[in-house]
Amino acid sequence: GSFFKFHQKREFEVQRFAQLMASVQQYLDLYEVPPSLRKAVLNHFRFQQANQRKQKTIEVIGRLPLEIQAKLRHCDVLPIVVDRNPSLFGAGLSRDYCMQI
Repeated sequence: GSFFKFHQKREFEVQRFAQLMASVQQYLDLYEVPPSLRKAVLNHFRFQQANQRKQKTIEVIGRLPLEIQAKLRHCDVLPIVVDRNPSLFGAGLSRDYCMQI
């Protein structure tokens, strides 16, 4: 039920963003915008879309029970922290061992 609605809404948003980018591209082509400015304009819209998508993900996760949110953070965040900080957790230690500490 709700997953189908979420997926359907997500598809609509992807299509809407693709249409926006096609319109922006058409504008840039029509007015022969220089490559450096063209890249800045396209990157701006991509950045805005990424931020909007991130916010929606945070909203969805915020609706989950706290226990499941904690498990998600444990699965998603802690392995990244361990992998990116070998000086803190020790380069020779396994990720599984560090996760238990």
